[in-house]
Amino acid sequence: MQRLLIFGVFTAVLFLVSRAQAELDGNGWMQQSEEFKRGYAAGHLDTLTVLGTSLLSGGTLSAERARTLDVIGSMTRHVALCVRNKSVTSDQLKTMTDKYLHDHPTKAKSLMFITAGSALGQTCPP
Repeated sequence: MQRLLIFGVFTAVLFLVSRAQAELDGNGWMQQSEEFKRGYAAGHLDTLTVLGTSLLSGGTLSAERARTLDVIGSMTRHVALCVRNKSVTSDQLKTMTDKYLHDHPTKAKSLMFITAGSALGQTCPP
């Protein structure tokens, strides 16, 4: 029963904060703490690793959709593996993202998921 209660509380908190964090843009990023930025950057790399696998392509897909997922998967897999092989730390990931936003101020209104991916892409171009 205690596990169920803990799971319920965790799920409720996750539900409440997930929408705000999913819509984070560059302006919001710059207002976050250094801890948050390091965690977000590390989580972003983990997300790229998952997107680079075939786990998301289950079910029946049209040929066009399958090609699209294959291209996205190969690009994200390349970037994630390259960054991991270079042993980039979460602090370095945060710094790369900060620098990318500083060098590209027009990206401040873009979603952070895209901006962080662009920052990593410069480190390990496809």
